[in-house]
Amino acid sequence: MSAPLGPTAGRTAPWHQSNWDLRAAGNFVFGGAGTGLLIFAAIGHALGAAYVLPALIGLACVGAGLICVWAEIGRPLRALNVYLHPQTSWMTREALVAPFLFAGALAAVWTGSQSLIWAVAVLALVYLNCQAQMIRASRGIPAWRSPRTVPLIMLTGLCEGASLAILVAAATADHAYLKWLDAFLLALVLARGLAWYAYRSGLQHEGAPTKALAALSAIELPFMVLGNWLTLVLLVIALASSSARVVFWLGVISALAALGSGWLFKAVLITRAAYNQGFALPRLPVRGSGSGGSAAKPGWR
Repeated sequence: MSAPLGPTAGRTAPWHQSNWDLRAAGNFVFGGAGTGLLIFAAIGHALGAAYVLPALIGLACVGAGLICVWAEIGRPLRALNVYLHPQTSWMTREALVAPFLFAGALAAVWTGSQSLIWAVAVLALVYLNCQAQMIRASRGIPAWRSPRTVPLIMLTGLCEGASLAILVAAATADHAYLKWLDAFLLALVLARGLAWYAYRSGLQHEGAPTKALAALSAIELPFMVLGNWLTLVLLVIALASSSARVVFWLGVISALAALGSGWLFKAVLITRAAYNQGFALPRLPVRGSGSGGSAAKPGWR
């Protein structure tokens, strides 16, 4: 009796990875937004805005991301294994930063210490970098391993943080700081757009599975056109306006668009564009004598 075929038997073209699903994407969606908000909570506090509410919302988002990870693992105690590889694993480094991030943020909320608030912002930036590096470290997924993934993920998290800061300020009495936050979001949205096109150009140049490129192309309209460039136009109008109502509503609309499009991008990157590289032949075999046929890389563009 022959042995059962493995999951890769008979496959040559890239196939979709099955280890990370929407629950894993939730870690990047909520973790990136939460750390971004903690950073902008510190910036807002330096401008005179309240710190407690945005900091607590940021912590809640990071916590929601970690809960998504535990839900994916299925056995919460198994999550303790993540602490075993700090030398090589960005996931381990993220897990090591998390307790200090939570403890520092809660202490900053309790004491109002300016030094603690900025220390938490630095820890949040480190946590966000760990998440971006974690994606890049997945060498078998061409859409993830590009070095341009890191700035794109980090800028997306910062855009989400600025967006949440605008929404919190709009919902409270900190309307005086909306223009400052709008200006930060405008700069970040512009940088995110440039990072996106650098990332896409890199994939086209280096090559990637056709289905991965198709998944990324499918979000060009909602992510870039509506969530980025339209947002950029609205923010320019808001910053040029002297009307508090215009600044308020265009800021809120821009924040919702930048936030939602960032979450969409990360969900698609993790769940739909995650095709591995498949198999390739540097030269096709031929019968008899000869040098063989040309190289073959099924499923790639």
